[in-house]
Order: sequence, then C-alpha cells, then structure tokens
Amino acid sequence: MAVIQVDYEDIARNVASKVQTSGLAMYKDIEKARNALQNMGNCWTGERYNLLVKEFNTMIAKLNKILKIVCDSLPSALVQIGSNYAIADEETFQSAKGGNNSCTINVLSAKGKVFRFKTAEVTQQQQIISNAFADCITHASNIEQACYNVVWEGKAAKTFYSKIGTIKSSLTNSFEEVKQRLNDYIGEASAQVEVAESKNTVGGRSY
Repeated sequence: MAVIQVDYEDIARNVASKVQTSGLAMYKDIEKARNALQNMGNCWTGERYNLLVKEFNTMIAKLNKILKIVCDSLPSALVQIGSNYAIADEETFQSAKGGNNSCTINVLSAKGKVFRFKTAEVTQQQQIISNAFADCITHASNIEQACYNVVWEGKAAKTFYSKIGTIKSSLTNSFEEVKQRLNDYIGEASAQVEVAESKNTVGGRSY
C-alpha cells in the first residue's frame, strides 16, 4: 500500500491562495514591463526598437500560457487536489476560490523606422522593465516555495513537484531572455548614437 502524507486543507486553502496571489502579482509586473516597453517607443524608434518589439511579441503567447498556469490552472488544481483528499477522508472545509483566467498580455505595436534615441528617457524605461522582470522572478520563486513547503508526500506529490520545477525554470528563462535582448538592443542603439555624435564633432565643436 502506498504511503501518503498530506495536509489537504492547507493545500486547498493556503497554498492555492499564495500561488494565486503571486501569480496575479506576476501578471501586474509583466504588464508593467510591457507598458514600459511600449512607452519606450516614444523616445526610441528605428530598426532595433522594432526588432525588440517583434521578439517580445513572439514571447507573449508563451508568457500568457505561463500566466494561465500560475493565475488559473495551478490554483484551481491545488483546490481540486485538496478537495479530492477531503472527499476520501469524508471531510469538508472552506477552500480558497478558484483561479483567475483574465490575466492576458496584449501585443505591442512597432514604431516608425526613422532612428531616434533619447538616452535618459530610454534608460528610465529600461530600469522599469528590468525591475519588473526581477520582481517576476521573485514571484516565481515564491510560487515554487509555497508549493514545496506543503505537507504532501506520495507518488502524486512527486509528479506535482516535478511540474512546479519545470514552470519555475521556464518562467526564469523567459524573463532573463527578454532582459538580455533589451540590454543588447539598447547597447547597440546607444553605440550607434555615440558613433554619430563622434562623426558630427569636428575640432571639439558639435554641429
């Protein structure tokens, strides 16, 4: 007979609530980063900005899939897991509410091809994006920690923990990838500005 140890009430009430809270916080931070990247188009236009927007848009489907998991599917699954064990134990309890399926990130719009780059404004938006994605990684860690701290042992638990680890890894890789591409493109655009500035400076005078 399988040996199972589980605090099903904690899973369905506390863990589900913690996961959903962190998931919703993650959604808000991704939306914050998305809006900052869109606002960046007011101070940076050109080929590199449009390439960055294109790359971010290709990742939106993946990010929305992840948000669906952490905001909706995972909290709902935790409630169901606890409920299934409670039924087996012939017990009832008040669980956390189910997931939230309204967390969706919309695509960005590209800007004109004429090059424009305002360093101070771009840097400001870049910092907002970097901070938002750093916070997202923290939320992913909080979700993982909430799930790992639950009292639950058995075959089903091992399968569940394996999936949680995969979700955390996918989240972290996605956020780090966007941050790296953002830094690369901004660095290239900044270098382009410096080269142009150098060419337009003659004898210590700028024209």
